[in-house]
Amino acid sequence: VLVLEEVGATIGSRHNPLMSLHQLIDHGIPLQIRGEAVTVRIPIIGISNYRLDGSKMGRGSIVHRGNPSVDDLTMTAKTILQFVDNRGDTEFTRPFSQAFCYNILQDQHFTWYHGMRDFYSSVSTIQRLTIPTIDFIQLKQSQFQRRQTQLTSHIVRWAMLINLQGFPTISDEERLLKTMSESFQLPKDTVAIWDWRSNPNNPETSMKLCDACCRMQLYVKFLQHKSKYPEGDFEPTTMKNILNRHATQLTVGGVPCEYFNTANYITAIEVISYSLWEKTSRHQMIFTKANAALPLLFSQNILRREACTIIFNSSEESHSTSTSERVQQMMRIKACLREGKTLILVRARHLYEALLDA
Repeated sequence: VLVLEEVGATIGSRHNPLMSLHQLIDHGIPLQIRGEAVTVRIPIIGISNYRLDGSKMGRGSIVHRGNPSVDDLTMTAKTILQFVDNRGDTEFTRPFSQAFCYNILQDQHFTWYHGMRDFYSSVSTIQRLTIPTIDFIQLKQSQFQRRQTQLTSHIVRWAMLINLQGFPTISDEERLLKTMSESFQLPKDTVAIWDWRSNPNNPETSMKLCDACCRMQLYVKFLQHKSKYPEGDFEPTTMKNILNRHATQLTVGGVPCEYFNTANYITAIEVISYSLWEKTSRHQMIFTKANAALPLLFSQNILRREACTIIFNSSEESHSTSTSERVQQMMRIKACLREGKTLILVRARHLYEALLDA
């Protein structure tokens, strides 16, 4: 059986590579079996998000999967939680599945941009952020205890910011984030348990934070430390020292978390840091004007320029990348995949199709 994943990505190619399949589909391939020449027809399964041309679709059967139901989404979310953490608390999965189904999958205004990958990733992000910060630091990823903090509105808000941002219209994006967050029906305020200081030597940077907001700040500090000391070992002891330097546990209960209560909070650095630190997270796409993404990453010291591979493409529409240039760039990308090196693509639309083969 020959399985062709994302076969629709070849639609825009002027070389029409799928033409090579016609002979294989219609007549099969010649083989030598026990000294005798025979022709064997091979079953071919093509997986595509796009409609293929008639010459391909007329040679096979079409199986179309529509949007999953709320029950299917709920079962999927529970399965993800049970698979990664054997979690018993899955009460939020039903209202979240309903909101995702009605506001994204059934709304043409959003469904062209968001899809099921956002659903899977949102559930996984919630699972990650419900692990207490102390356990997150002290234990390796494969040794996480089965203990979670209570699901809060701030955990949900971070999960939505990480996975459902980037829609072209800001007002529509804010409306979607608000609707999806409110679907969990959680209290707006979250109790703070950490006294966080962005600058340990400046008491004015103190802020009362809940566990999730503290964790998001820690991702930034972890990357900054790793960027400053690239040769050092980043062990749980180092992570614990960073936590102790910037945060102390509150002894007084009932204090609300202050992070989202400030009028000038900006979540971009925290969201990017989460995606860079968590190895199971999705790749991050950053939309900026005038190439502001690179200065943003390097000025915040969450990445070292020397430790990254950067591939640029010209902004001129008349510029066309040659085949040899694409081959060389793909070799650099594959080297990053082998070595676990951070890769930054700038205006690299010409490589998106080829990345499916990386």
